[in-house]
Amino acid sequence: MRVCFYSSLSKHAQAGFYYRVKLPAKKLNIPIVHDPHQVYDYDIVHMWGFHEGDLYFIIDLVYQGKKVIIDLDDNIFKIPWLSFWNYLEEPEINEVYHLIELAFNTAHAITVTTEALKKVYQDYNKNVYVLPNCICLEDWEKVYSLPRFQHEGILIGYQGSPSHKEDIELVKNVIEDLTKEGITFMVWGVPLDIENIINVGFGSFKNFYSTLWRFNFDLLIAPLRDTDFNRCRSPIKVLEAGMAKTPILVSDVEPYKWLPDRFRVKEDWKTAIKEFLKRDLRKEGEELYNLVIDNFEIGKHIHKWRELYESL
Repeated sequence: MRVCFYSSLSKHAQAGFYYRVKLPAKKLNIPIVHDPHQVYDYDIVHMWGFHEGDLYFIIDLVYQGKKVIIDLDDNIFKIPWLSFWNYLEEPEINEVYHLIELAFNTAHAITVTTEALKKVYQDYNKNVYVLPNCICLEDWEKVYSLPRFQHEGILIGYQGSPSHKEDIELVKNVIEDLTKEGITFMVWGVPLDIENIINVGFGSFKNFYSTLWRFNFDLLIAPLRDTDFNRCRSPIKVLEAGMAKTPILVSDVEPYKWLPDRFRVKEDWKTAIKEFLKRDLRKEGEELYNLVIDNFEIGKHIHKWRELYESL
């Protein structure tokens, strides 16, 4: 049984490619293939990320007798930012939708990151498996020896791709108010037009772990709107905060419902932040680290990939 990971989007993806392809491939010692012609040398093809042309590719692979698994880490039917849904006319949308449905029905299995996402795709394939996003302690241990920046006062961080532009708007006024009270905010990836905050461009994921560690935030925040798309997200921000031993406050929505109450903000972000800052932040960071290690270390879940491949 020869298994490979395949993605045509690896050059355009960063975090997603690491969590969905690179990390499990490393743990399973499975090759990552980028050339579609080489994929035909394998018995099982685990495909992450695709564009419209790949839908025909999936169908052809099955026709050639290959076992195809499609990995999906977003609800592609509810993507709020630019996607192929945004620039197609209605007849074209119907055609693409039909092709997606055909490809998903044809695949031998679909893998997803969360139970919420599993419910979305069960209508298209009866074999949907949850393979959660995980962290690798070995990868993080490389950064723990790096010195952390020392700063005066409280430093609160937010990091997110442009897809979170509307989410950060939930706390824009709070950031503005707390900045006036002497708290420093660093907003990473989604610039905000607020005086006296630090806006940082969205850089390469290659250096993300070391950068997050070295900034030495006192607290991270992850506001999230309660939408169909966001409910299917995975708790990546919590995993990364925990591994950086930094506490995080999140919106009280999926995908964060599993967190202890003290990390979840139900309504008043300003009060929640000010109250949380009274806690022992170092201790809270260590406890979040232990929570993440206990539940999301890749070694505790990698058997799920093996069992899936063996079942096909």
